Amino acid sequence: MSTAEIMERFAEASPRFKARMAGALNFFSLLTAEFGEFVRGRLGFAAGYIAVAGMVAGYPRGVGPPGVSIPASAV
Repeated sequence: MSTAEIMERFAEASPRFKARMAGALNFFSLLTAEFGEFVRGRLGFAAGYIAVAGMVAGYPRGVGPPGVSIPASAV
């Protein structure tokens, strides 16, 4: 089936079918958002630690993030 055939077939679909499809996609979107919030709430602290570790590892030795001075003895 080509894209034009699929679009034509969908255009001919009943309004009830279109409404049901819209409702199903909306429900799926809601489930996806809730799952994302659940994972973010449970793993948010770990993601923060991983991000900080990645930022620290990305700087060359003796150079820190902007606004942070590293003493010469630490190099």
